[in-house]
Amino acid sequence: SILHPFKDWNYALTVIHEQINDPQLPEGPIYVYLRGGVYEQYYRLRIKGGNCGTEKNRIIIQNYNQEKVRIMNGKQIDFSKAVLMSESTDAAKEISNSLIDPLARQRLMKLDLASIGITEIPELEDYGYEKTGEFRSMEVFFNGKGMQLARWPNEDSSDLCKITNSTYTDADTPFTLNYRDDSGRTSQWNQHLNNIYVGGYMGNDWAKVYHKVYDLDKKEKKVVSVGGTPYKPQKNQKIYFFNVFQEIDQPGEYYIDRPNKILYSYPPCLPGDQNVSMSISVGTTEMVDLNGAHDISIFGLDFDTCRNTIVKSYNINRVEIDSCSFSLGASNAIT
Repeated sequence: SILHPFKDWNYALTVIHEQINDPQLPEGPIYVYLRGGVYEQYYRLRIKGGNCGTEKNRIIIQNYNQEKVRIMNGKQIDFSKAVLMSESTDAAKEISNSLIDPLARQRLMKLDLASIGITEIPELEDYGYEKTGEFRSMEVFFNGKGMQLARWPNEDSSDLCKITNSTYTDADTPFTLNYRDDSGRTSQWNQHLNNIYVGGYMGNDWAKVYHKVYDLDKKEKKVVSVGGTPYKPQKNQKIYFFNVFQEIDQPGEYYIDRPNKILYSYPPCLPGDQNVSMSISVGTTEMVDLNGAHDISIFGLDFDTCRNTIVKSYNINRVEIDSCSFSLGASNAIT
């Protein structure tokens, strides 16, 4: 009932399943209403043959009375818990002062992710062309837009960093490349150097790749990778480094200190601005699994903040999804 609702919609479907084959059940749709609000859902909603509707009794899952329902496979972040590093302890100021950009030093924010319940933070992995795994990185969103992992150069089109030489064996063997850095930018990096990645169209202009750096020789401007890459890195191809703490240098960039579960960010807002929303993708599965689903309608719901496909559907029959929105996902909205 509206005064005593079920805890989650999976349970509501279970209750319906126990009753839907009752011959005394009147013909007509069965409604599952979600009240307005934000639902942080870290599991998948499974709608399959055993808990679906029938041609006689279609199940309709929808928002109640046009209330706004947001379902996220992530967690909202209370931005008021973030600390301005330049106004904190001497140790915090020392950390912020290690940034290269002077303004970023004054605007750097710190948030303890463990204190808001985020205790599992997956490591980054190699990804890109010919990487067929299911890895999709945890992402941070600010006012409905994805933030950028701190990087240099900031633009893919930049000529500041190019390959000057490389050593390559095959796609399964770590490679070595030398890079152009006329300004000595990389020589200024001095913290959190054990999880840097290099990315770009290294071997050609159409296969973008991202690889973890095993060793960065800043003096010789040389990179040794952890794993292999599909094509030999070519001279003059543009590359960039990312997940580099010192390169938080423009609004919207961030870095996660994974061992200590700390999020550092340069938020794209003025200090003290409280009219902001921030979230982080947490769950790893699709949000709705329609495996063999039938006689189901999903109506009027907003889905967002997902590290996988939002709605996965296959072998379905008489399934309707209408007036829903899908955003901030790392893969497809509906497959």
